[in-house]
Amino acid sequence: MKIFIKILKWIGYILALPFVCISAVFGIIMINYRAQKYIKNKNRYFVDQRYRWLKKLIKKLFFIKRIKIRSHGLRNIPSSPCLFVYNHKSNLDGVLLVDLLIKYQTNYNANFKFSIIAKKETAKVGLIKNILSLLDALYLDREDIRQQFKVFEQQNELIKNKYSILIAPEGTRIHGDELGEFKAGAIKVAYHNMIPIQPIAIYGSDGLMDKNKTHMKKDRIVYVDFLPYKKPFDFHMHNIEWYINEIRDEIHDQYKTIQNKIKSNEKVFPE
Repeated sequence: MKIFIKILKWIGYILALPFVCISAVFGIIMINYRAQKYIKNKNRYFVDQRYRWLKKLIKKLFFIKRIKIRSHGLRNIPSSPCLFVYNHKSNLDGVLLVDLLIKYQTNYNANFKFSIIAKKETAKVGLIKNILSLLDALYLDREDIRQQFKVFEQQNELIKNKYSILIAPEGTRIHGDELGEFKAGAIKVAYHNMIPIQPIAIYGSDGLMDKNKTHMKKDRIVYVDFLPYKKPFDFHMHNIEWYINEIRDEIHDQYKTIQNKIKSNEKVFPE
């Protein structure tokens, strides 16, 4: 029976794929067009409009790539502006977090807004740049101290305007099941503005958007766990270098917990 169901799903996928691809191409054209309009006039589109367009395009991307997302803790995100920090395994990470944060805005907090800190290299890719433009993204050059200070000031301004911020403290993708070094500068804005830090553990995204398939998990399921957030009172009296390692260890522990549950065929997240 299970094999029969799988066959039916594959037939449905194959039949729907050409139509979804055509729709996705049209969606990309519209995203590029609207992003150019938005870059010229920041008051042109409301937040809800921009999020809705991106949500539709991401949904089509996930269908084409046969990617499924399992998440936990979404409703526990603080209602006030916060700093999201996550482990970075794939180019997909930012995309799936955008999808989930738009879901949070739709289902739990209509006033929620967020921006992303991205590497300056991403601004060179047309579509990615346009998508990030619709999210009011900031671009970080880790080799330019002056530019880093400018981005820090821009983050402060976003927080004053009630934006949350999304950043990967590792700064680059780390393949395999270990985490890289978390840079303390990534959470400096939380210390400066006294806002909560929301750690996120991501498991299963490795290789899903890469040409090198050796890193890819076979089931194409990505698990995203929004861990209990850190209140400013909890971390502000600690040394920033020490505390970023605490956050890294917590994310790493949850990453390993998810991995072990999958290997043991246990349910990863409660219903």
